[in-house]
Amino acid sequence: MKTKTFRAFKDDSTVPPVGVQLTVINSEFDFFWKFRDVLLMNDNYRKEYDALKKKYEGMDMEDYREAKNKFFEKLMATLEYKNI
Repeated sequence: MKTKTFRAFKDDSTVPPVGVQLTVINSEFDFFWKFRDVLLMNDNYRKEYDALKKKYEGMDMEDYREAKNKFFEKLMATLEYKNI
């Protein structure tokens, strides 16, 4: 995806693959940092996310992305996320 306020880059040739998202501050896509901060604030969420990644290791990437999206939707509904 590529817009005036967002760019996504990935390199699947590395182990593990690397993905980077760049956003313009205060743009519609400037929310990734909130996920990071919520995961840093709450060990249980971080452990749940780590378990999700381990569960899908070596499995279909689309299935992992769907599960990851559901996890982040859940995070967005938390008080921690809403209070940032």
